[in-house]
Amino acid sequence: MERPLRIQEQTLLRKMLSGGERQVLEFLKELDSVRVEEMDDNGMGSLRFISESQRDRRPGETIAEAEFLDEDGVTVSAVINVDQQGKLYELDLWKVDFSPLKNWPKAEQITVKDALYRPDAKIGSGSPPDAIRHELRTDNLLSPKDPFQKGIEVIFTNKEPDSPMVHVRIRGDRR
Repeated sequence: MERPLRIQEQTLLRKMLSGGERQVLEFLKELDSVRVEEMDDNGMGSLRFISESQRDRRPGETIAEAEFLDEDGVTVSAVINVDQQGKLYELDLWKVDFSPLKNWPKAEQITVKDALYRPDAKIGSGSPPDAIRHELRTDNLLSPKDPFQKGIEVIFTNKEPDSPMVHVRIRGDRR
């Protein structure tokens, strides 16, 4: 069901967008008037932004990423994606244990991430979410390392996956 953003959703989006480049900052102006619908994500809080041209919309690239701890201590990854036209597409929240979100964070609890993005990226921003979307759309691996695994490792450690700090591994084939 279509609705305006709630204050706690705006808090997260404003924090994520405020440190961005000039074109990303332009999205801050839209937050008071934008309409969203909740996504079917088991209660993790993801939102899809409504657009006049809903047909044929699909994720384009990731423009901002952050993480925070839910009140139960579980890490939540937050990603803002634009569509292929560069318009706000979704706020994708992923709680790493797949449980429902218990509480939206306060601004000071949000850590905006930029270490995942590479200026020389050939696919989107070079982030694991962009690699995952590319792989799912094309069924072509971008590197020998599975982007799902890399995304999980980077979220848990904020380090590159081959770093000795990495201690979380998810086993099993995702397909």
